[in-house]
Amino acid sequence: MVLNKTMSLTGSTRLGDLPVGSRAVVAEVQCDRAVRRRLLELGVLPGTSVEVMRRAPLGDPIELSLRGYRLSIRGDEAHGIVVRDVVAEDTRVASPVGATSPE
Repeated sequence: MVLNKTMSLTGSTRLGDLPVGSRAVVAEVQCDRAVRRRLLELGVLPGTSVEVMRRAPLGDPIELSLRGYRLSIRGDEAHGIVVRDVVAEDTRVASPVGATSPE
């Protein structure tokens, strides 16, 4: 089986390939041992919800929002993070101001 830059064995997407405004859930961190350890220490754990906030003009680094703070990581590191349950910015529906959610 041939893997490309955007797919893993499970068919999940890489965090580095998501457009700005996308949200996803971390499925697996597949970076080098030292980088993986540091990302895990920073809270990039499987099951964590992340949002791509912005990218530098040349695409590297990438700013993420997770666990109530912002984190900038290199593109190589972002490509080592497999994500699932991706929601692109244009598929989210904004609720009107003052609207309440049904219970």
